[in-house]
Amino acid sequence: MIAVRTVDVAFDTIDKIDRNLFERNCDVQAWTTFTAVKHCLLLPGPETISEAETLLGQLQKIYTVYYDLTIVNLDGIVVASGSNAQLTGLDFSRETWFQQALESGKVYASDMYHAPAVQGFTMNYAAPIFDDSNNAIGVLTTWFNWEYIYDIIDAVKIDEQSELYLINKDGIVIASKQREDILNKDLGSLTAVQLLKQGKATIGYQHETVEGKPKIIAYCKTKGYNDYEGKGWSVIVSEQT
Repeated sequence: MIAVRTVDVAFDTIDKIDRNLFERNCDVQAWTTFTAVKHCLLLPGPETISEAETLLGQLQKIYTVYYDLTIVNLDGIVVASGSNAQLTGLDFSRETWFQQALESGKVYASDMYHAPAVQGFTMNYAAPIFDDSNNAIGVLTTWFNWEYIYDIIDAVKIDEQSELYLINKDGIVIASKQREDILNKDLGSLTAVQLLKQGKATIGYQHETVEGKPKIIAYCKTKGYNDYEGKGWSVIVSEQT
């Protein structure tokens, strides 16, 4: 029963994360259709850029999960931002999220990483902006504030001897109740994580010995949610037996 309950915790946690990130997928896709977003690229000038920045700023105040929202032209240069004027003029043409959004013609979600541009852990949700003839004219990207994933993790009820992690596809911890683990702790040595990485399992548990202690390692891999395909992440719950 302990193992089943621990697996349920892993499943519920990754499901909440997937649903949250699916909404971020929808946000950026919808906002590329706004007239002010298109006009600042089609008719660049002080007035259209100001209108776009006002819109982005209003959206950011309503959708508080973002560090910022930015509009990038086809050269990869930020032409408008919602709150951080220092982002304007920066070149993101070499960023994967910029290139993939234009190449795929649809929303691209980056993996979690530390971005100097916003001085924090983030994900970029980037979507191409099209003119009325369906030609790409730029990219709208959101800078997701990773603190909101911490909120989900921190809300999970586990005992003091248990541990809960969100790991990326490589087994690196990207969220934990212990913030010092973020991008510093590698769970790749766990049998459960090896099964996930090899595609041999998506949900279940393993009895393992970790640092000389017998533990149940429960796991659940993302399935994504609707149009959000997920990034190959998994939730790991370690509970001492």
